[in-house]
Amino acid sequence: GVVHEVREWVLREVAGLDDPTPAAADEPVPVPDSLPGRYGHAFADVMVARGDGPGELVISEEPRTDVDGWFPPTQGEPVHATLFAEDQALVDGPGSPRILRFGVDGSYGPWIQWRGRRALRLD
Repeated sequence: GVVHEVREWVLREVAGLDDPTPAAADEPVPVPDSLPGRYGHAFADVMVARGDGPGELVISEEPRTDVDGWFPPTQGEPVHATLFAEDQALVDGPGSPRILRFGVDGSYGPWIQWRGRRALRLD
């Protein structure tokens, strides 16, 4: 469908992947020591940990405790992702593949892009 075609175009044109399916990468990229940790997101604290396999990450969310009243919903079960580039991972799961991006901004420090928004490193 249209969503799949748009996803392939973005992976090819924006991410520069010749094969629009990043899972087809020959070797996963090793997880840098700076990536695992806790990130502050608008909806939850996002916990990024190393998985069991090479280049594997496990991402989970914990409800934010610094808000009064309404608590934003969290993702639920942890999800797994595999690094296919130095700053991108493919999130496993149903539906169209999702890309987890991460990097370092000179003003704010380390971040990940989770659920469409940047989450800054908390610890």
